[in-house]
Amino acid sequence: MKEEKLLRKQAYKQIKEIIINREPESHISLRKTAKKLGMSITPVREAFQSLEKEGLIKSIPNIGYFIPNYSRSDIIEIFQTRECLEMFVLEKTYNKLTDQDIKNLEQYLKEQEKYHEEGEIFKHYEMDEKFHMIFFDLYGNEYLKKLIEKVREQYSIIIIKSIKQHVMIKNNAKVIKEHYKILNAIKEKNKEATMSNMLNHITKAKQRALNVIDGNV
Repeated sequence: MKEEKLLRKQAYKQIKEIIINREPESHISLRKTAKKLGMSITPVREAFQSLEKEGLIKSIPNIGYFIPNYSRSDIIEIFQTRECLEMFVLEKTYNKLTDQDIKNLEQYLKEQEKYHEEGEIFKHYEMDEKFHMIFFDLYGNEYLKKLIEKVREQYSIIIIKSIKQHVMIKNNAKVIKEHYKILNAIKEKNKEATMSNMLNHITKAKQRALNVIDGNV
């Protein structure tokens, strides 16, 4: 059972990397993917099902799986959802943040900065996710946590798939600066500034994503 779970997780991660490197609307074969990964059909099928639920691939009955092509309106809706969830959870958890939580936020941000400098894009995004998810972990609502994870997966894949390397590096530097503003406001025990900086960060992230879709990069 433990081995099966590990295989599913491994398949999920590897298939997500395949998706990032494939063109929108292109077909992705379940059997060919299983063969490429050297796995049986079962863990790969389960990974496909998970990725479909998250909106990272789409299935057409009797035809197969395809890479979705996100539109401008998709981006706007994704970030509307992100804003609703993150601002709600931050407001609910702000007064619950402990010194250890703040240390963790600082550590994630330092690691994000390190990976940014090293050009490790995927690891940079992992730290980005940890920074934001600390509030959801603290809130403790598993439904909201799964929902924000789905939303974050969708927009991060859009960005990684679509944006030029030099622009991504520039944008990631902006993300880090915005995160420091959030962290510093928390350290200063300024709730209003914390909320304002988080909203500003999400708004700017939305604009960066729209710039990718519009080709303004």
